[in-house]
Amino acid sequence: MKKLVFCIGLLFVAIAAQMAVQAQTINGTISGSVADAAGAAVSGATVTVDNESTGFNRTVQTDNDGSFRFSGLPVASYRVRVEKTGFSTAVNPSVLATVGSDTDLLFQLQTGGVEAIVNVTAAGEVLETTSGQVQKTISRFQILELPGSNNLNGLALLNPGVLPNQNSRPGSGFAVNGNRTRSNNFTIDGANNNDQSLSIPRQNLPSGALEEFTIVTNTPKAEFGRNAGSYVNQITRSGNQRLSRVGLLQLVRQRSGCFNHESAEGFLGGPGEYTKSTNAPGGSSECTKRQRR
Repeated sequence: MKKLVFCIGLLFVAIAAQMAVQAQTINGTISGSVADAAGAAVSGATVTVDNESTGFNRTVQTDNDGSFRFSGLPVASYRVRVEKTGFSTAVNPSVLATVGSDTDLLFQLQTGGVEAIVNVTAAGEVLETTSGQVQKTISRFQILELPGSNNLNGLALLNPGVLPNQNSRPGSGFAVNGNRTRSNNFTIDGANNNDQSLSIPRQNLPSGALEEFTIVTNTPKAEFGRNAGSYVNQITRSGNQRLSRVGLLQLVRQRSGCFNHESAEGFLGGPGEYTKSTNAPGGSSECTKRQRR
């Protein structure tokens, strides 16, 4: 009986460890510290992260040394708010949580009751101080601004030490740090995306479906093992509370059979609306505009 209980306990520990590793491969971390104007740690401050697009939020209290940490955050841009009685409220409106990285912040609260908003419109590369692994993360905005290079191979080739496949060697379209083209590990949202027979990605996602692209090229963490070349992780986009332009046009096409920007204008109550007609010459269909009454 004791052996059975021990085995069951060991199984639960293994499952929990696997879940923790999975969370690390698809989520990010935001951490930091809170101090007053003199640089002394502020304990017991309320820190809230909020993703306004999805409504996701989480709240913690700072420790005795003024530190806080949000681990396991879905990849997204967050609004970070710090509040403490007797101090002004500090807000950083745009903090990016990226896969496998720890974004470190420092808040300095001023005495008083006036809200202070820290506006960060541009920032340099985040210096990774919690891990020795070499990785590059490309956001969905950067991916969409790279026409012609926003596929998996093109994004990988943007990084130092990554070379294109020469002479059509077996494997993927690139080699990393002198390793073989078959030495790359591919995942989607942390799940295996390797074709075991060909050593290439099993699925290639369109650029519009990606939230983030991450490639680890050297000294990876334990959870990023398996292959000696690189670890490539594609994070898919999630839904949010806003109607995107692409989603709007798709809805218009389903309703009217017409797919263009002017038909979207009509769907939103503009001066005209479009309908699909099959009376065009040759029996083809066309979209015609009519004025609203």
